[in-house]
Amino acid sequence: MRYINKQRFVKASQTIVEQTGGTDPGGGTGGEVGISKIEMLNTSSIRLEAGHIVRLNENQENAVEAFPQYNPFQPHPFGIVLTPGNPNELVQVMYGGITDVQIDIAQVNIGDYLYNSSTPGLLTPSDGGFIGAIGRALSAKPNGTSGAVRAIIGYLPHLG
Repeated sequence: MRYINKQRFVKASQTIVEQTGGTDPGGGTGGEVGISKIEMLNTSSIRLEAGHIVRLNENQENAVEAFPQYNPFQPHPFGIVLTPGNPNELVQVMYGGITDVQIDIAQVNIGDYLYNSSTPGLLTPSDGGFIGAIGRALSAKPNGTSGAVRAIIGYLPHLG
């Protein structure tokens, strides 16, 4: 049997220390896990930072733009920025996997669905499971300050 621990599958019969020759005690967070990513052009008028939510630019091939304020009639979110970039620069965008995402000032609970917030580029939580979620929170954040949480990102077929 295998388990996920510190960004890799671990055999149940071995510890991480055994698998890494004693260089890794296990635990911790950080880095991306099992990601699917693509390099695309930032066609936003703003710099995209790591953890920002983006959507496909429907008027240009291989391009993304910052997801503007939430509007249920807009196209669905596409992914999360991994490498920052200014307008008209290439950025790496993750469209599936586990990474840190930038959240507005709302409180986040583990398991919350994540949506684009009223602040362009940031995400906001909801426990409602509405159409348009880009992921689910794997860590929590208190109310009142913006910051990052760990999240699993990808198409959620039961929502959209």
